[in-house]
Amino acid sequence: MSEMDRDLVTFVNDEGEEMEMEILDYFTHKGLEYAILADMCDCDDEDEAEECDCEDCEGHAHALYIMKVVVDGDNEEFLPVDPEMEDELLAVVEELFDEMEDEDSDE
Repeated sequence: MSEMDRDLVTFVNDEGEEMEMEILDYFTHKGLEYAILADMCDCDDEDEAEECDCEDCEGHAHALYIMKVVVDGDNEEFLPVDPEMEDELLAVVEELFDEMEDEDSDE
């Protein structure tokens, strides 16, 4: 998938470093909207790939994140989830991925 086909967002962490993430999917739980984001590896040249300890270092996810989505007009704001909801949301996401896997295997 080309970078133009991917839905990418950029976050700035507390140290001022930028992190580019891909929005994999959205879902609603208990009336609130959430997004599943992947911290994408950008080690696409040989020098950077050598420093990364990933097996296949071109465009794969290092980690997945669940964030609450708040829509303000045309803008989406991604907020950390309530720590008390983390386990519940993780179970919802696992179920979504299981359903997607089942659909893929049916095809």
